[in-house]
Amino acid sequence: MEVSYKVRLEKQLEAGLCAVGRFDGNHPAVACAAGACGQVLLYDPHDELQVTTTSGAPPLRTLNFNKTITALDAGPLDPARTRAQAKTTRGVTPDENDDKVVRDVLLVGLGSALMVYDVDLNSDIFYRECPDGVFSCRFCTLQGTEQPLAVVGGNCSVVGFGWQGTELFWNVAGDDVRCVAPCEGDLLVGSDDYEIRIF
Repeated sequence: MEVSYKVRLEKQLEAGLCAVGRFDGNHPAVACAAGACGQVLLYDPHDELQVTTTSGAPPLRTLNFNKTITALDAGPLDPARTRAQAKTTRGVTPDENDDKVVRDVLLVGLGSALMVYDVDLNSDIFYRECPDGVFSCRFCTLQGTEQPLAVVGGNCSVVGFGWQGTELFWNVAGDDVRCVAPCEGDLLVGSDDYEIRIF
């Protein structure tokens, strides 16, 4: 295995809180939670808005959520969030194929809430309180659902939200859900009671 590139971010990153998304619809960008102060660092070398510092540090954008980040993921939750929609919002004429390119959004677990954030337009999509907590989150499409979901693992529960923040999936787990992962239309759930469940 070879290293494609190496970047020194000069900030302490939180273990397990990193995601890669195509927030502009084309180029992959890295999002990492940094410190306990609720910051997400975005590294996107293709973003014209990011400027390399004079110290030679990589171009970074910082998102401040001002709450402890407990989970992070990215994915194309809303099929209407296309590159054309983003360009039109900015007053730029979209290219011919931009309406077919769906942009990823950022899922951010904030202790007892889930925020879904449009990185490209720098705006919230929705904010949902999660009384059971947010210990893990994952973008996935499950059998029996007509749209992609933002799935949240909490205290003995698994909840899936659609792109408008509507609860479309709910199930019970035996303990705190520490990880969720899609698997061929099903959902794998790992919890603190040493169980792996398939929903």
